[in-house]
Amino acid sequence: METAEQKQKYVCDFFEEDVVYRDGRRNLEYGVVLESCENASSDEEDDFDFLTASKRIKPGEAKVAWYPKGNPEVVTEKGVSQRPNVFI
Repeated sequence: METAEQKQKYVCDFFEEDVVYRDGRRNLEYGVVLESCENASSDEEDDFDFLTASKRIKPGEAKVAWYPKGNPEVVTEKGVSQRPNVFI
């Protein structure tokens, strides 16, 4: 289990609007990061909502909209790779 200091020191691998990909069943799947753990801060307790608390992004996760359907999915950062922005 991580301590509070370790959670605060976590550095996100992905940020909003990063292009990522994963090796799908038949081919590569591309997506855009909608939210990353950078947005998840413990300082937002004033806006705490029990219905959305389970949907918050945790360290090591990112919410990605996959092309072409655009369905958002929360994935682990280790499960996807970042597309170099040089090629965009």
